[in-house]
Amino acid sequence: MGAAIQLKNLQIDIPGVKIGRLLNEGSFSYVYLATLDSTGQDVIVKISKDTIDSQTVRKNFILEAFSLGSIGHKNVVDVIHYGESQKHCYLILEYVSGESLREVIRSGAVDYDRAMELFVQMCLGIQAIHRKNIIHRDLKPENIMLDTNGDVKIIDLGLAELQAEKPKETNALVGSLLYAAPEQIGALKRPIDERSDLYGLGVILYEMLTGEKPFDHSDFNELYKWHTSGTYADYAKIDQLDGVVSIVLQKLLKKIRMID
Repeated sequence: MGAAIQLKNLQIDIPGVKIGRLLNEGSFSYVYLATLDSTGQDVIVKISKDTIDSQTVRKNFILEAFSLGSIGHKNVVDVIHYGESQKHCYLILEYVSGESLREVIRSGAVDYDRAMELFVQMCLGIQAIHRKNIIHRDLKPENIMLDTNGDVKIIDLGLAELQAEKPKETNALVGSLLYAAPEQIGALKRPIDERSDLYGLGVILYEMLTGEKPFDHSDFNELYKWHTSGTYADYAKIDQLDGVVSIVLQKLLKKIRMID
């Protein structure tokens, strides 16, 4: 048995799952809560908005499936199946029952010890991703889930990319502006690589410890300036922030790389 999902004027059949409610609509995909017919297991079904007539759509979905399927780490969400139906791509993914880090931060700064525990788990997950020569490129609190045990699960590798031997520079935004490294918005003439993900981790750590982003503005031009030349708060003066963490933060958020 399968379930038909209505996308505009098109019905898409996803075999072997019972589709539930829409959880999220992103720029490129719909995300549904679903149940496997065979086991009753809750899963996530992610469906492309555009059809496979766009080679970029198929490439991104296959890359996400390959990336998640190859990592096999407890702090990274797992993929169950990749498929195509009525010229749309879909992924069946592990369902993480819990809350996102965004929901946690919404109530203010995270307890110092808890923040460091989560940060270590994030680093382990990203390390596993990088070991497979993959760059996440969209790290943000919305893409960090906490399961019912409170453990980290990194999700959404929809913008992930295999690391090339000679990474290319970009002139367009890749990722989410508030968490993207300078090179991800084309602000600095350098390629996106593993260090771009580390920058995103730095923004997330700062936000967990302070309850605020290191920079924020409603005007794109101001945000652009922050990414290229903006300065940050004096980390040493942040309550409960010890010297080591201050140094780590400043290195993660460094705009000028010592080695390229």
